[in-house]
Amino acid sequence: MSRPPAEVLHPARLVARRREVRRQRVTRIRRIVVSVFAVCLLTYGGWSIAHSSLFALDGVEIVGAHHVTRSQVLSVSGVRLGMNVLSVEPGVVAGRIEKLPFVGAARVERIYPSKVRILISERVPVAVVSMPGGRYLIDDRGVALVPVGETDGLPVIRSASGDEVQLGRPLSDAGALQGLLIWRSLPVSLRSKVFTIDATSPVAVTINVEGASVVFGDASSLGAKVAVFGSLLERARTTHHALLSADLRAPTHPAARFSS
Repeated sequence: MSRPPAEVLHPARLVARRREVRRQRVTRIRRIVVSVFAVCLLTYGGWSIAHSSLFALDGVEIVGAHHVTRSQVLSVSGVRLGMNVLSVEPGVVAGRIEKLPFVGAARVERIYPSKVRILISERVPVAVVSMPGGRYLIDDRGVALVPVGETDGLPVIRSASGDEVQLGRPLSDAGALQGLLIWRSLPVSLRSKVFTIDATSPVAVTINVEGASVVFGDASSLGAKVAVFGSLLERARTTHHALLSADLRAPTHPAARFSS
């Protein structure tokens, strides 16, 4: 079977086709150049805007700070006036602030175009731990907050531990932590009536509440021990004989002494 003869282009048509091919090639090159130029322009424009004075930090708002000062927060945060807001990394800055002993949690927000807001949740002191090396405020998790002298209104946990206390970190003394846990297990109405907690031995923790010396031992079976303690206090109120002392180390067989 014979093939059809190949098309023979007229010289004029051949020239026209070559011109068309060149025109298309030039058009493609122009599009590429324009696209590259546009990307460069946008990149430069974005860089220029991002590094312009529009984003220069001119204000820092701090919310929730009561025990820590503004200067303390700014000092550890690394945030300074005049820096570019876009260079502030909220997570990194919050992590720095949370190293302050009184700061339980921090959140940092950029307020465009030129401000930063720092929100702080502080730890609340609930007791004082008295150790051979000093006295420290602690929160309800046993985190040491700051050295203190005499304090009013907070229970004092006496500890015999010579362990080093690291501010912003939980105590390592088992006795003090057992005493704190026992205090936290008491009804809110009784916590404010606890003056001292003897935690020199972690297995013989003793609290002084409403004039009574009550041995809890360790923090095991706390629910049962607190229930028995409540029954003893109720008995004291109904009989008008004050509770003087109690031993709750064996809550099923408690020992108690009342005034006559």
